[in-house]
Amino acid sequence: MIVKVSSISQEGLHLDLNAQTPWMVDVLTQAFPVEKPDPQTLKGHMDLQRFDDQVHVTGHVDVTLNHACDRCLEPMSYSLATDITMDLTPASQVSNTIGDEELELTEQDLEFSFYNNDEFDLSEIVRDQMVLSLPQAFICKESCKGLCSQCGVNLNQKSCTCDQNLNPVSPWAALKGFKPKTQQ
Repeated sequence: MIVKVSSISQEGLHLDLNAQTPWMVDVLTQAFPVEKPDPQTLKGHMDLQRFDDQVHVTGHVDVTLNHACDRCLEPMSYSLATDITMDLTPASQVSNTIGDEELELTEQDLEFSFYNNDEFDLSEIVRDQMVLSLPQAFICKESCKGLCSQCGVNLNQKSCTCDQNLNPVSPWAALKGFKPKTQQ
């Protein structure tokens, strides 16, 4: 959704998000092709405030993702709740003289961006923030035992007859005898 900065009134702009918000449904289907989001569970809001040529974007988005557990591969639902905060300034006000010095980013730097030609893409901001909110792994429950590494049976549903003491050759086995040379 392209937003023209000049069209944001002094009172700001409030947007309610739900399954009938076409640009938001597009964001979900493009950003989460594997996670299969349920657009009917989409709810949230966005608030845009303009201060001269600066824009402050805040909001919250909730949606349910349907994914397979990364341990046992059983289907599961995950409620993704994303808080969104972004400050925007015109790219024309940025100095190109950074030089060779190394800069360390702070948390506030991650909530800052630029826009060009009096407009920015709100859907891009929302998509990026939602993707950054994803967990590292989708786990159906903390106690999930996963799959047997030998026969593939779901250990949450039944136990297997595999020899659990059978230890496959470790790729690190060759390093067991390694002794670094000491410097004298």
